[in-house]
Amino acid sequence: PAGPVVHIEPSGDIVNIGDTFNLRCVFSSGQTGTPTYRWYRAEDGSLPATAQVYDDKLRIVNVQMTDSGVYKCRVDTAEGSFEQNYNLIVQGKFTSLIILFILISTRYH
Repeated sequence: PAGPVVHIEPSGDIVNIGDTFNLRCVFSSGQTGTPTYRWYRAEDGSLPATAQVYDDKLRIVNVQMTDSGVYKCRVDTAEGSFEQNYNLIVQGKFTSLIILFILISTRYH
């Protein structure tokens, strides 16, 4: 039988500055019992001031460039502790405008 598995949904997104971003830590195991979840940044163990944690869910409101980085979901169960990483990439609005400008210029020339 397969052992416990933890993964984070969605699997990968690029988020724009100012967006609200949601992650969910999904844990599956053949064992019974209620797991406990903990979210933190790999860099320093903290979370942004605008982060809200609801058990297996992490929400970051008004995402900023400084929120970029690797986030971890840790699941503690009777079977042990399991972790999964998520790399959050925040894109500035300026980057979007450059991409849009390039698309428009290449399309009409």
